[in-house]
Amino acid sequence: MPASEHTVHSYDDELRRMTNLVLQMGGLVESQIAAATVAVSHRDSEAAEKIVENDAQIDEIELEIDML
Repeated sequence: MPASEHTVHSYDDELRRMTNLVLQMGGLVESQIAAATVAVSHRDSEAAEKIVENDAQIDEIELEIDML
C-alpha cells in the first residue's frame, strides 16, 4: 500500500473534501479582499454592501468544514 493512502478510504475522502472546501473558501476570501480594496479606494458603499452580503457564502463553507 502506498504511504500516501490510508487504510480507511472514508478518511481520505473526508480529507479531500475538507481540502477542497478550504481552497474554495480561500479563493472566495481572496476575491472579497480584492473587491473590498476597490470599494474602499473608490468610496463605493454599494459595492461594500455587496461584499458584506457575499460573506454569507464564506460562512456557509466554514460551517460545512466544521461539520466534517
